[in-house]
Amino acid sequence: MGACACEGENLDILSSKVITARKAHKCSECGKEIRSGENYQKFVGVTSEGMFESKMCLFCYNVVKDLRSMGYCVVFDGLWNLVEQIERGDV
Repeated sequence: MGACACEGENLDILSSKVITARKAHKCSECGKEIRSGENYQKFVGVTSEGMFESKMCLFCYNVVKDLRSMGYCVVFDGLWNLVEQIERGDV
């Protein structure tokens, strides 16, 4: 899929797809419950620390896509910290 290097973090996304939840999950970014029957974005990848899996609600995923299109580097589990930094004018 592609590699991303943000703030020294090497990340290779192996799979990224929209899934319909068969059971409840928790969004890795905002913590919202992803209910059974809802769609979510699932990522599987590898970092220098090993394999990872991330489940993201579609709202957070769309915010990530928008920020990346504006040139921001968004790391997993760091979306809302980045949004706060942007709002404060720190980045």
